[in-house]
Amino acid sequence: MLSAFLYQTPEKSKFLREFDVQTGMYLAQNKQQQFTVVDFRPGGDMGQEHGRPASEIIVKGYRKTLIWPMRYVAPDDRSCKKLEDVLVGLGAADTPWQEISDPLKHLAMTEKAACAEQERQTTLFESEKAELLAQKARCEKAGRPTTDQDKKLEDLKAPDVRAAEERDEYAEFVYFHTFIQRFLYSAPGKDDVSAGMDRMRVFRRDDLDFATLTLTDANDSKRLISRDFKVERLRLYTFSQDFVLLVAEFADQDRDCSGAAQETMNFEQMLRFHQALRYSYAPYYADTDTPGISLRGLEFRGSGAPKSDAKGAGEDDQRDAVKESTENEKRSVASDSMIKATDAVAAVKSMSRCAPILSSFMGLLPQLADGFNWRHIVDERIPSMTYVAVADPQAVRKSDMQRFAWHEDPSSTTFSPYGKSIVDDLEKDGILDIHWQPEADKFTQMFFTASGMSVLTRDDFFGASILPTHFRRHYFQMGLIVQMQYASLLLLSDKLSHALSDMPEAYHKRRKAHDQAHAILEEVLQFTHRYWFPQISNHMQPRLMFDKWQRSLGVQRLYDTVLAEAKEASDFLSREEERVIARNSDRINKIAVLGFVIGVVTGLLGSNTFNQNELAASGNFGTLEEWGKIALLTSIVGFVVGGVMLAFNGYRGQLNRDRATTAILGVLTAASALFALFTVF
Repeated sequence: MLSAFLYQTPEKSKFLREFDVQTGMYLAQNKQQQFTVVDFRPGGDMGQEHGRPASEIIVKGYRKTLIWPMRYVAPDDRSCKKLEDVLVGLGAADTPWQEISDPLKHLAMTEKAACAEQERQTTLFESEKAELLAQKARCEKAGRPTTDQDKKLEDLKAPDVRAAEERDEYAEFVYFHTFIQRFLYSAPGKDDVSAGMDRMRVFRRDDLDFATLTLTDANDSKRLISRDFKVERLRLYTFSQDFVLLVAEFADQDRDCSGAAQETMNFEQMLRFHQALRYSYAPYYADTDTPGISLRGLEFRGSGAPKSDAKGAGEDDQRDAVKESTENEKRSVASDSMIKATDAVAAVKSMSRCAPILSSFMGLLPQLADGFNWRHIVDERIPSMTYVAVADPQAVRKSDMQRFAWHEDPSSTTFSPYGKSIVDDLEKDGILDIHWQPEADKFTQMFFTASGMSVLTRDDFFGASILPTHFRRHYFQMGLIVQMQYASLLLLSDKLSHALSDMPEAYHKRRKAHDQAHAILEEVLQFTHRYWFPQISNHMQPRLMFDKWQRSLGVQRLYDTVLAEAKEASDFLSREEERVIARNSDRINKIAVLGFVIGVVTGLLGSNTFNQNELAASGNFGTLEEWGKIALLTSIVGFVVGGVMLAFNGYRGQLNRDRATTAILGVLTAASALFALFTVF
């Protein structure tokens, strides 16, 4: 069945298109009234033959949120779970990281930001009200009805930033299941289960305002360009496990940090910043001075901006030397600030075996106690979420959409960056298009890949007003849970492998390894009961999003693998303990038999079964004193033998849970022998 409607292109030329509901295909009518079939479904011909070059598409809105899992380890490469002992001064009054007492307020604006936003919205409100009053006056003067203006004036409400913020918090809270609400929003003292280290804690810092990203020019590799992004959010999430999630959100602005106008960013430029902003260090080096990525520097601006170290010295002088080269106001700097290949190689070859992270990113992390180090859980590509709004998403070529989804550099060709099988997997499992309905005037697609989650939408009321709020709140909390699960499972898998691979062959040296393995098994059990959520909401969209997000990272497969490894380790340890119990039981039986024989002999000698006086008078069995000496010597020998066996078993580490039982039996045996000895005298 065909339904026809008019479609307005950005060039304001109208095309009559008939949409086939069954096939999802359009019949596009050109000026010669000839119809050609165009597939505007996600993954169809859209953007391949009928799209526009990325350099011609203007980006109306851009946001990128990094969710960076980092682990802190002790000098001996062993983890430490005491957060307060590792993160120095976290939450103290003299440090930039301050704890948020109510996690529901994780996105609350500061007083300064709230006042500025209130002033901005009030200015817009007064301007819109004045315009409506002017329209009404003109209608009254012309004798026309003013019904429309009266209705709009009645609906026009004075802005209240804090009230709107509270409504957004409410909508975010009720979006999730109750168990998700307890995990994300439990406040201290509200729930004993979520108190202390078991509760997710959130810290924030508000002393950084802008981030300047420096890249190599696509047309001239020796020339560098920079762009300023507004730092919208810096948060630190801590859990009961020994890792944190550092969250940094950047937004594109039409003004730079000095207030000067910035060049309007097109889709091609966006792809380059989109790809470079997530790198924490260079994945490789083409030569001594050329890292294998376009990123050359990241500098934060604000009262708490980290100072440049020796390797990054001269950055301020370089930035002062930035010159305006074209009307686009691109800036060039004299040299880069990335770590040199020689320094990177030296860091990897050192005993720490840790890749050197960009100093600006390291400056965001809290200070660690002496001897502790930050370690990556994932690779150099920081997990991210990206929001992009353009005037016409249908104008984006298919290959550019794929590069956007996979965080790849732009290309002048229309070829896909990967092969057909990878593309098919993306179109099958990595695209959520429930809001991509051109016939219903809906143009929003979501992409889920191992590189991150990306949203492409149209710059309309939904895409510019409603979707950014959901992106920053609802979708972010989903991403936080997925990345927390992924990082936790990677750590648990690493710990299990580390504990079992270090298990010594000699069993008497395995006690420490056994204790470590049991502790890790407890962590797996705690993760399953605290952090493993099969669902997060009853709504269709979040359920689909959560499923695709987990699938893109292989979280379910990783969980099944870790669970299987934990069960195998548990079964192995159980069998080992059963073998130890059997061995200890055998030794206990031997000790008990020896003590029993000694006790029987001395008991008989100390009893009145025979008339010792008559035996002594007859001279056949010796005197009573002689029998007492024999009994005493026998008891001492039994006691010494039992003690030596107990000490030997304890030294070899073969007394685990049965140590107390063995000791008690040995003491009772010796006590019975001594008791029998005393009866002799």
